[in-house]
Order: sequence, then structure tokens, then C-alpha cells
Amino acid sequence: MRKETLEDHCSEPLRNQPLSYYGTRWFTEDVPVAERALPVWPHIEKYVTTTLSGRKSEIPVIRSFQNLRPLSTAKLQFFTTIANFLTPFLKKFQSEEPMLPFMAEELYTILWTLLKKFIKSVLEEVTTAAKLSKMNVLKKENMLSPKKVNVGFA
Repeated sequence: MRKETLEDHCSEPLRNQPLSYYGTRWFTEDVPVAERALPVWPHIEKYVTTTLSGRKSEIPVIRSFQNLRPLSTAKLQFFTTIANFLTPFLKKFQSEEPMLPFMAEELYTILWTLLKKFIKSVLEEVTTAAKLSKMNVLKKENMLSPKKVNVGFA
């Protein structure tokens, strides 16, 4: 989408344009792209809605335009939350120092913290990595109801 085309459909001038996405080595490098997209997203939705309600000949046939999803904002917010949560771990273990002896405990903590967002308080009973690995996270009675899931955005 061109900057001018997006600005034509906005009632106020955009302060920040969306950043271009480029394939990166670490997914946490994409956080600035997602964070910049969040405030611009309502304008993109307005542009798409306006375009789709117009003439068929003016609707772009590119795949990215066709793949716009209703939950894109929630997915971007969830991505930034998880990526920001994992960034310290990735930085800590990108070291020349021998860090492998500490990795198991860190991974246990990360997994436990992430599962707490979706799994009931059964996790309080899980005190070791072995117990955590045996826990059936697909059981309905272990899952939180959708209203209680913590996606990390307030």
C-alpha cells in the first residue's frame, strides 16, 4: 500500500507510517514493525473497508490485501507481548560464556509463565520440568475459559 493512498483515506494525517517487514533472523527483531502497525491499523482497516465497498476494478488483487484478518490487532498485540517477554532470554543466551547449565531452569520458567496465560491453576502443583512436560495441556478441564485467558495486553 502506498503512503499517499493510505493518507487519502484517513481523516487526520498519519504521524507514523507502517514499517516495512523484512525477514529477520530473530522474531524479536520484528517487534518494532508490529508496534508501529498497531496505531496505524484502524486507518488500514478503514482503507480496506472503503476499497472493498467501491468498484470491483479498484480492489487490489494482491495476496496481502486479501489476507487481512479481523483478529489482526489482537494477533499483533499478542506477538509483541510474547516477543518482549522472550527478548531477555534470547539476549542472555547469546553469549560466548558457557550458558547451557542454566538453560533448563530458564526454559522451565518461560514455559511455566506462558502456560499460566492459558492453563488453570493446576500449574501451581507443577513444580518440576518433568511434571510440566507430562501435563496434558489439551484437556478441556485444564484450559482457561476464553474470557480468562491472559493475552498480555490491558
